[in-house]
Amino acid sequence: MGPERTRQELGDGNFAGLYQRPDEEMLALGQVAVEETRELLEHGWLE
Repeated sequence: MGPERTRQELGDGNFAGLYQRPDEEMLALGQVAVEETRELLEHGWLE
């Protein structure tokens, strides 16, 4: 499927998602990222 057809199927934006999100949502997302990274750093990702 070419880019034009893909755009027709998925729509605009991030797979038809929002271009921007409220600060509260982005802060929550960032908090999860910090928690997951801290877990990996403290306990290793090979265990």
